[in-house]
Amino acid sequence: MDKVQGYSLSEIVATYRQRAELPSYILAVDWFDQAFRALAAIHATGRKHGSIGLEKIFVGSDDEVQINEGDLRSDFARGWMPAESAGESAGAAPEQLAGRAVDQRADLYSLGAAFYELLTLRRPDTSPDPPSSINRTVPKGFDTLLLRLLAAAPEDRYVSAEEVLADLTALRRSSKTMRAPSLVAAASQAARPAGVPRAAMIAAGAVVGAVGGAIAGYFLNSFLPATIVVGAVVGGVVGLFANPNA
Repeated sequence: MDKVQGYSLSEIVATYRQRAELPSYILAVDWFDQAFRALAAIHATGRKHGSIGLEKIFVGSDDEVQINEGDLRSDFARGWMPAESAGESAGAAPEQLAGRAVDQRADLYSLGAAFYELLTLRRPDTSPDPPSSINRTVPKGFDTLLLRLLAAAPEDRYVSAEEVLADLTALRRSSKTMRAPSLVAAASQAARPAGVPRAAMIAAGAVVGAVGGAIAGYFLNSFLPATIVVGAVVGGVVGLFANPNA
């Protein structure tokens, strides 16, 4: 890939630093997903990148992510690492910086490092803090995934980009199933005093509704039993929905 369109993550990170603002995980995780799919496609051909950094990852106007492939190599076993790549890429894997033999796990480290910096605006060190401790939009489950990518020893990392994507898919599914109940619970707690059971709310609503119906029937010269019944029913329904989680 000789030319790519869009802004590099390096430019995007610089913009967020200038604003003194952290990017949202919701946006970054979609880019993360696409970037690892692109890396999986590279590795599927038997090649590796060897110099992934913020400046090599581009986001287009339609949020499509591309990796500038540059001078890809197929000689994993020989541990290719151009000297200029190690100097330019702050996210080079430890074994790459040490000049040892590398495999595709070095690319996984580098891509993980790029997204750690995007989410936290900090470069990961040998023992990086969980990203959620810096950026509150990041779920704790993503901490485990990203920190595994940044493990110092290659054997402690993911084996492949596909494995990363499998864990990411599981994390995103579990996050969706957990998010809705928590919002419902928060809304219900705001709707009623803490500790009031459902039966009590329904009964109280019915009593208040019946009294209100009786008063309304008296002043409106309506059929009194009917207004009491209607008021009780309406009050009971209000009490029911005021406490959905008890």
